[in-house]
Amino acid sequence: MCFEVLFQLKDTTIFATGGEDTTLRIHSLTEQNIRPLNVIRSHISNIRALCSISNMDDRCSDENTVWMVSAGGRAQFKIWKAVLLNSDLYEFTTQRSEVTCREVASHMLRTGSSKTWKSQEMTLDPETRYMSATAHWVSHTKAFIVLASSDGFLRMFEFDSEYETVRLLNSQPLNHCVLKVDMVHVHSRSILLSATTDGNISFWEIQHIVDWMYQSHESSLPSFEIKQLICVKAHQSGINSIAIYPKIKTKVEHVLYYLTIASGGDDNKIGICNISIRFEENQEMVMSAEERCTAVGHASQVTGLSWLSTDHLVSTSIDQRIIVWKLHQSCICMEEQMQTDNGLENEDIQSKPGLQNPLKRSDRRSCKHHASLEVQSSYFTGVPDVKGLSTNNFSVHKRIFIYGVGLQMYEVENTLL
Repeated sequence: MCFEVLFQLKDTTIFATGGEDTTLRIHSLTEQNIRPLNVIRSHISNIRALCSISNMDDRCSDENTVWMVSAGGRAQFKIWKAVLLNSDLYEFTTQRSEVTCREVASHMLRTGSSKTWKSQEMTLDPETRYMSATAHWVSHTKAFIVLASSDGFLRMFEFDSEYETVRLLNSQPLNHCVLKVDMVHVHSRSILLSATTDGNISFWEIQHIVDWMYQSHESSLPSFEIKQLICVKAHQSGINSIAIYPKIKTKVEHVLYYLTIASGGDDNKIGICNISIRFEENQEMVMSAEERCTAVGHASQVTGLSWLSTDHLVSTSIDQRIIVWKLHQSCICMEEQMQTDNGLENEDIQSKPGLQNPLKRSDRRSCKHHASLEVQSSYFTGVPDVKGLSTNNFSVHKRIFIYGVGLQMYEVENTLL
């Protein structure tokens, strides 16, 4: 099962789900009940991933319209346009809410062949599955879509909402099954994250593709190559969930951007690492990674992570446990004296008149960062085979949705974070 929030109106959440039955379902959820709105049958195989096409710099802002990507088995993905009808954002009632969901575009890697059965060619991998999806608007009509494939490829697509067309831009081989993808925007630059079954989190430079989509109106497609910025070994095996919290730290010389990455994997471990990003004078991006801490609080694979605040993290697992963590961070700085001589003390040399000090002494500030995850609270959920979690912000509290073979909602007060 996969889950994506579409609209949030007062205490009512309208969301979409997809699963093994190949159907896309739209629901309305309040504190009292849950009500199905639409059931759409269009996929020929299971739906593994759902994501809404998010806005970048508020270029495509329409609070009553959400564009959504659904992807899954048989290397098929579809793009939908969900529109909320007859709704006032301030006077919303569930009885008169209507949501229409229209299929805009569809794409498959293998579309079949019109040849007879005598001339069919053998294919080595006919059952490629899309494992995860992320999408962002580049302009008012063009969106950049990245899909994680089970055959070890990152596939990047361009979607044109004006002509309702999709075309493949690039396929990047990673040699391992790609489980998760995500995009983050730092200093007007787009960075792509990918997580694979070998436990690595890779960061990719994709700004040149985004710039080409925004500026170009050519029908011919150039050959794109994406550059790997950094690769972090976060787990021993597959990574099932990633949560990103961006931070900005200003210094006198330059501005540093920090990404606090939380990851959960098949090794039952939660890892925290900091990615620091700085820009040179020629606008070249330089990244460095620092592993902060790891924690084991689940008895099975960690399948869902989300940041509740700058130092609070919520996780869930197949063991049906929900844990709220608090991240403690500290920095200890000390002065170090670097001396380059062969045994003479600095005081002995200064006490001898006429003898110059051959020591090359420099003071350096050494800072050691310490971090740890502390369990704040733990709960059990009644949802079997937990696939993940999603959070949604409210004015006074946050909602946590746990989904798997079923759905369960929790609320956390913001004053407690």
